[in-house]
Amino acid sequence: MAQILAKHVTPQNIEVTAARGDLTTTKCGAIVNAANHILKHGGGVAAAIRLASDKDYQQISDAWVKVNGTLKIGTTAAVTPATGKLQCLAVIHVVGPIWREKLEGEEEVMGTLLSVEGEEVKMKTDPQGEEVTFKVFQTAAGFEPEAGKKVRCLGKVKDGAFAVRYVTGLDHHVEQSDEELLKGAVNAAIGRTDSEGLESMCIPCIGCGVFGFPLQKAAEIHVESALAFCKQAKNLRRICLMDANAAVARAFAEELKKQAGAA
Repeated sequence: MAQILAKHVTPQNIEVTAARGDLTTTKCGAIVNAANHILKHGGGVAAAIRLASDKDYQQISDAWVKVNGTLKIGTTAAVTPATGKLQCLAVIHVVGPIWREKLEGEEEVMGTLLSVEGEEVKMKTDPQGEEVTFKVFQTAAGFEPEAGKKVRCLGKVKDGAFAVRYVTGLDHHVEQSDEELLKGAVNAAIGRTDSEGLESMCIPCIGCGVFGFPLQKAAEIHVESALAFCKQAKNLRRICLMDANAAVARAFAEELKKQAGAA
């Protein structure tokens, strides 16, 4: 059962809460999945939702991508039905931005892409000329990896392998800041839930896991976006900012108290 850490009722009579809990066992209209652009549910919240769903959950997601294309960072939201042990009606998938600054322990590697086959990429590093193979976890907004493109990668070398967190083209420019892209992703999730006619939702902290977004900044954006959307909501009556991680849940609660004077 979720532990409510802070609660605020807006002038529109919409309940906004911060809680620590498990999205997959929470009864609500929709839960939000912090997805990647190809809806491959390999780790984190995405994997937890997949494991609680029927075995065809990944196939349903693959079919969505085949029909609609990849999810755009910070702008679009996909909706798939909830199945299996999930206690919600729908799963809303959005993609947050990967933090573009180098994190502690990471290396920056430049190179030229030699081949791209699905998620697997082969690159020749510059200036060393070494060939390395890795899986593309996430790219910069709007960047499509293709053979011949020169790229900048951020990641960690572990057990002789390069674990890449972020890939972008050397000549690729993203107009929006990471903060703007995250705000767009949160708004897309809340807006899509409302437009689906659902009255309640639970949203985890998008972007602050393996995507590397600073927790405090992320919590501030999530709370600010939730409170702002309440002014235009047509169907939503309850928004719960929920995460299984205690530190993340506390950050949500502290920010809700700060911005709304929540109890």
